[in-house]
Amino acid sequence: AGELQGPIGYSASVFHLSFLLGMCYVAMQMTNWNEEFEVGKIDIGTSSMWIKVADSWLLGIAFGWSMIAPVVFKGRSFENPERARV
Repeated sequence: AGELQGPIGYSASVFHLSFLLGMCYVAMQMTNWNEEFEVGKIDIGTSSMWIKVADSWLLGIAFGWSMIAPVVFKGRSFENPERARV
């Protein structure tokens, strides 16, 4: 594991807090906000469950790719072009 070279450009504590809150949101979606299912509610059945599962996996894969893409594509710059001008 390499050492960081200079400032990272964002607050790590804010990043971890927002990621924690996002994971709590996904967990509450998976459990239907801890409510009992009632007849006539839209959010019932296995199709609703699989949409939530697929969404969670898709977000996890996107986050994982954003972590490994700079390692896989070493020659490519992942800097924000707007930020690089400042």
